[in-house]
Amino acid sequence: MTAVGRAIGPLCVVLLALSLENPQAQRPAPQVPLAADATTVPSGGAELSGRVVSAADGRVVRGAEIEATSPRGGTRSTMSDGDGRFELSGLIPGPWTVTISKAGFVTQQSGQRHPSQPARAFQIAGDRKYSGEFGLVRGGAVTGTLVDQFGEAVAGAQVEILRSRMVRGRRQLAAAAGSDVTDDGGAFRLHSLPAGDYYITASLRAAPPESALSTTARQLTYFPGTPNATEAQRVTLSPGEERSGVIFPILPPHAVRVSGTVVNATGLAVEGASVELLNASDFSVAARAFGNFGQTYENGRFTILNVSPGSYVLSASVTRPTGAETAFLPINVGADEVSGATLVASRGATVAGSIIAAPGSSLPPLTRVTVSARSMRSSEVRTASLERGTAFSLRGLVGPYAIGVDGLPAGWGVASIDLNGSDIADGARDFPATGQFTARIVLTNRLAEVTGVVSSNRQPAPDVDVVIFPDDSSRWTYPSRLVRVAKADAAGRFRVTGLPPAARYLAIALDYLEEGEHQDAELLDRLRPGATAFSVGEGEKASIWLVLVHR
Repeated sequence: MTAVGRAIGPLCVVLLALSLENPQAQRPAPQVPLAADATTVPSGGAELSGRVVSAADGRVVRGAEIEATSPRGGTRSTMSDGDGRFELSGLIPGPWTVTISKAGFVTQQSGQRHPSQPARAFQIAGDRKYSGEFGLVRGGAVTGTLVDQFGEAVAGAQVEILRSRMVRGRRQLAAAAGSDVTDDGGAFRLHSLPAGDYYITASLRAAPPESALSTTARQLTYFPGTPNATEAQRVTLSPGEERSGVIFPILPPHAVRVSGTVVNATGLAVEGASVELLNASDFSVAARAFGNFGQTYENGRFTILNVSPGSYVLSASVTRPTGAETAFLPINVGADEVSGATLVASRGATVAGSIIAAPGSSLPPLTRVTVSARSMRSSEVRTASLERGTAFSLRGLVGPYAIGVDGLPAGWGVASIDLNGSDIADGARDFPATGQFTARIVLTNRLAEVTGVVSSNRQPAPDVDVVIFPDDSSRWTYPSRLVRVAKADAAGRFRVTGLPPAARYLAIALDYLEEGEHQDAELLDRLRPGATAFSVGEGEKASIWLVLVHR
């Protein structure tokens, strides 16, 4: 095995992980420090040098691009030479982020355990030399062909690769690093991809013209040939895998108009109401009303142009002296124009309630406490301060919201949130356009706690992710106090507080976890067989030991 970053005074930071012990793993090691030499360099800044190799077999990687960026020091870049070596000089003290890339390999950045994670800067101090050996993992690739409805090759189509992510408990498809344009044989190739699950989409037009005369728009087609993201087929790549033979028909560009009227809660047409078309899968904005700054014209009329087939939700916002009103209307768009849609705005439901203490305890001072309603459709958060010490009122709720409490004193948590007889402390409640609801929030200071240590090869595993979730899959709702994520510290220790009592919890330590990934019930189901079981009751403490799992 090649020595990695042999020098005096290693820094307690992660740069780029490298593992040559298992040539088949193609996986970065958990931590490799960037080392600082004892020697200094002449004035003019620090130096970063090293060698780029393949993580699979240790062979040198020539022509890799090395880029170091700093908020204060700008950008320094170079290429690895014939021996895979490089050197960057003139680095001023402070945080620096290093990126190493080459076609055919997965781009890696400092501090990453997996390419999906954000980069993390490391600190350079003084006029020192820093050195290391950096391993690049061979990337996977997907090759295929696009055809039309007659089976003929389609040239000039834009092909992109997407990855799934969880946002507010819903799966969204987001662009990954990879795109191509089909050649005259309809062929495409998407390369340098890290292992994982992907979705492929194709389109014939880069962007729809906003024209009242246009009848075509950018029509997305998802593999294996559907306009609906929910019907897209997943393509799974193992490290360095080449997946070929992905052939699917691309849908011809087609678009229709969606038009209608917005009326307020009294039934009067509203001019100046904001209208948006939301994707039904994740409530992202697909289009806005044409002209008039996205607002309705006289008589409450609106028109949305160039809408591709699919499932949507029409959304309208109305401002009145008596308060804001909103409306939502699900629609399905096919080959024909959608007209006559009527959005009836309302002031939404009202939730009035109070906060009490669990039996056997007294409420602490609640001077900083607020009650919140977080929308599952958007980033909207409605908040209410306490009145008369413990009372609150939330207004204007239409659609799915999760009720929560913020600013609780240390040592206190939510035991339950009773809404008209149902406990909604975990998950979201779909509120109707109108209605009065009564809530009672019970607080407790008998919080359960779990602590533990993560190890790998009988050594502490620092800076890894620990996922804790109930064995009962019916409780994997979003949001949930029972599904938690903790980060192990430098000694591999972790701590989670405020767990509600459950008959059986499961815990597992992972070398990486993407943001929001713990919300995915499919992932939790895959993790269940390898997880460690434990139980903890009200006010109890549990201690567990976990062995790191490499994904």
